[in-house]
Amino acid sequence: MAQILLIDDEADLLKALTMILKSRGHQVTTLSDALTASKIIQKEKFDLIISDIRMQPMDGLQLLEFLDQQHIKTPVIMLTAYATLDVALQAIKKGAFDFITKPFKPEALIELVEHVLEQPVTDDANIALEEAVHHQWLWHGIIARSHQMKMVCDSLERIAPTSETVLLAGEEGTGKRFLAGIIHALSPRASRTFQSIDCAALSGKEVSSEIFEKNAGGTVLLENIDALPEQAGQELADMLQSKKSRRSGRPIDARILASCRQINESINWILPLAVFTISLPPLRERIHDLLPLISFFIRQHAPGKLPADTWTISTEAYQALAEHAWPRNVDELREILGGAMARTDKPVLTALELPTGLTARKNGETRAAPRAFKVEELRGKSFRDYVRRKQMEIRKGKAAV
Repeated sequence: MAQILLIDDEADLLKALTMILKSRGHQVTTLSDALTASKIIQKEKFDLIISDIRMQPMDGLQLLEFLDQQHIKTPVIMLTAYATLDVALQAIKKGAFDFITKPFKPEALIELVEHVLEQPVTDDANIALEEAVHHQWLWHGIIARSHQMKMVCDSLERIAPTSETVLLAGEEGTGKRFLAGIIHALSPRASRTFQSIDCAALSGKEVSSEIFEKNAGGTVLLENIDALPEQAGQELADMLQSKKSRRSGRPIDARILASCRQINESINWILPLAVFTISLPPLRERIHDLLPLISFFIRQHAPGKLPADTWTISTEAYQALAEHAWPRNVDELREILGGAMARTDKPVLTALELPTGLTARKNGETRAAPRAFKVEELRGKSFRDYVRRKQMEIRKGKAAV
C-alpha cells in the first residue's frame, strides 16, 4: 500500500482514478490544483505524485520546479491531454519520473504506478536510511508498507480485543511470536502475563501441564503446534475446548494463541478451535517492506558513534538483498544487517559487508524482485515509447505522400 497524491482539475477523472488506485489498496489524497499541493507536500510525505500538467494558477511543470527547489525526491507521473513533443521534453527535463497521455487505459496507469512503487529511486549511488524511510509504515513495531502486511495489521487490530483462539501460520522467521505479543499487548489481558510454550520441545502431556502452570488469566502461545503428534494434539484440543483439565477439572483462564509453519492435515485438531487464522507472508513475497525494514533495523544496530540518520545503503547492496531467497525471512535480515554494520566503520552498507553466497530465488518462485535504479536510468521510459510512436507516425505519413 502506498500514499499517493493525485492532482487534476477534472473532477470526474479524479474520482475515477481514486477508485482505481484504492482498489489496489493504495491511500489516495486528491487535490484540484498544484498550488495547494505544493503546500501539502511540504507537510506530508507521499510515495508517488500523479499530476496533470495544464492547471491554474500553478501548472504541473511549475510543480516540478518547486519539488526540485525543495529537494523533494518523490517520483512524479505527469498526465496530459496535450501530447506534444515539447511538453514531454519539458516534463522529463524538469524531473518527471514518467509521462503518460490522456486518454489512457486504467491498466496502463496501474502498471506504471506499480513499476514506480516497487523500486527505491535515488539520484546517487546510495539510498538514504533515515527514520522517515520506515517511520510512516510502522505499526506497533510492525513494518507494513506492503499490501500483504497492511492486511495482517488490520486483522490484528480487529482480533486483539477479543478472547478468541488465534492461529498464526508462517515460515521460520516471519515473526509469529512477535505478532502474538502484539495481540496480547492490544488485548484486555495486556496487564497480565504473556508466555509461550514450545510444543516441539515437549510431549503432549507436558504441554498440557505447562498451560496450567502458566494459566494466570494472561495469554499463552503454543509455538510449533505442528510438531505435536496427532493423538497428543487431539487430547490437547479436547482440553482447550472444554476449558478445563480432564483430570483435575481446573479451569483454563488464559487466552490461547498457536503458531505453525504451515497449515496441513497434521494440525486438523486445532483448526476448529482457531476462530481466527492469520497467514504471515514470507519476506520474499513482501519485498516492498524490505527498504523500510532495513531502515528500521539500522536504527536498532547503529553504533553510538555513528548517528542512525546518516546511514545509507548502496544500490548494489540493496539489489543483492532484494534478490535473496530469505529462507529465514525477517530474522535472517536482522542478523545480516547486524553483521554488516559490525564490519564497517562508515555509515554506509555496501555489497562488501554482506555475506558471500546470498541465494537468489528460483525462477517462477515469486514475481521478480524490484531493482534499485538511479533516476536517470528510468526517467522517460514511457516518454521514449511516445517518441517511437511519433517517429512511426511520421514515417507512415511520409510513405503515404
